[in-house]
Amino acid sequence: MHESTFSLVPLEVIKDKRLTLWQVRVLVSLFSFRNKNTDTVFPSRRAIAERSGMHPSNISAATTELVGLGWLTKEGAGGFSKSSRYTITVPDLETVADSTTVAEPTTVADSATRMRVVAAATRKEQTIEQTKGESANKSAPTPPKARKASKALSLPDWLAQVAAVGQKAIPDTDPVRRYAAQAGIPDDFLRLCWFEFKARYSEPDAKTYTDWRQVFRNAVRGNWLKLWFINQDGYQLTTTGKQAQQHLERDE
Repeated sequence: MHESTFSLVPLEVIKDKRLTLWQVRVLVSLFSFRNKNTDTVFPSRRAIAERSGMHPSNISAATTELVGLGWLTKEGAGGFSKSSRYTITVPDLETVADSTTVAEPTTVADSATRMRVVAAATRKEQTIEQTKGESANKSAPTPPKARKASKALSLPDWLAQVAAVGQKAIPDTDPVRRYAAQAGIPDDFLRLCWFEFKARYSEPDAKTYTDWRQVFRNAVRGNWLKLWFINQDGYQLTTTGKQAQQHLERDE
């Protein structure tokens, strides 16, 4: 009899509505390689493909997308003979709504499956609401309070707003500083990341967000700006990072 392999995953995996079916498969597969003492795993693409039921050529794309969504940090290109290093993180879903989302896969099978899942969930919600309505008091229900919509701002406008109330853009108590300390990211690298982050998102056509602090946390966790890498000597700057460092030194 075949022995089953189990994967212990947090509820955020099924709560994160940004995740596509193939991203969930890869993420659950990565959790299955994790032990209780570490969040870092080293499976090869072939090993992930075997557990997720996907083709090995799609694994790199899926893990890269999971990095962008704040679920992973990834070191190394990986391959059939050399494994990448994956560190699993759980994003804060309450503040991640404005983060970059990844497009749905274009395969007909995955798209059809996703549509069936959404339709089934919708029917279930309708059935639950109908049951509640039949058992509730005949009196008209009190309408829910309207949520106060937050206005998305450009980074320069948000920085001006924060400065106007006497706050720091990234306070000393911000979770990103604790994460950087735990991950071993040097303080000057974190400072460089914030400098480059401001430069890129202050462009005239840059995106707008409601929670810029969370966007920066995601950028640090996912190394969005590709400023550093890790080798046997610890954290090192990439070519992009060295260019940003020169820019920072000239700016000062």
